[in-house]
Amino acid sequence: MIRRAHADFVAAGATVLSTASYQLTFVGLAKMGIASKEARELFRTSVILAREAARDNVLVAASMGPYGAFLNNGEEYSGAYGADITSDELFRFHEERAVALWSASPDFLLFETVPRMDEAQAIVRVLECHAEMRAVISFQFRDETHLGSGELFVPFEHSQILGLGANCCSPEICLAASRRFRLFAAYPNSGEMYNGETMTWEKKKSEENHHHLTAVSVAPLLGKAGVSLIGGCCRVGPEMIAKFEIS
Repeated sequence: MIRRAHADFVAAGATVLSTASYQLTFVGLAKMGIASKEARELFRTSVILAREAARDNVLVAASMGPYGAFLNNGEEYSGAYGADITSDELFRFHEERAVALWSASPDFLLFETVPRMDEAQAIVRVLECHAEMRAVISFQFRDETHLGSGELFVPFEHSQILGLGANCCSPEICLAASRRFRLFAAYPNSGEMYNGETMTWEKKKSEENHHHLTAVSVAPLLGKAGVSLIGGCCRVGPEMIAKFEIS
């Protein structure tokens, strides 16, 4: 099923596939009774399945959600992990997954929906401990300049980072942040908001009766803004990707 889903995106014209590993974590799998050796194979399998579906010139990005995705309560959109979370804990959380995924030879690692600057710093530490790794770090933006945590976004460069991005925010926010910070990657969600309590997607009340950008209509604007990696996040399927027009 996963391989077919990847193939559907390739058939729709996608040139980058992100692995089905966003919410996969060692600690989460351990709670399900899955030992670390088997867990590592699941991470590797996510890369292998995407590679099997990829055609020539289609890249495989190994997807990793933030710590908030593991909490399974929507906190990747707020970064409210609690005051007791440390940079070392964030480092270990990301490193063991990165090592497992990289062992299956993806084209790059994709750290996604990062809502906090300290988490991004922990990810940079991971990369510096593994000089062979290459990655894109994509952030969760609350508005044009602020992350999900409420912090101001501070762009940075690193030799192992292909670029920074914005994902799983509205098309409008993705476009505004991309223009302001000249982002490398931008892939908005459908424009709806995730409710962590009900675990459902909801329309923004302010937009229910107003025209707004969609993942499809914003794609050419992102291209004009200089974004290199353009796509869709939650609730953006192959049928929408097929409609992308990027000059």
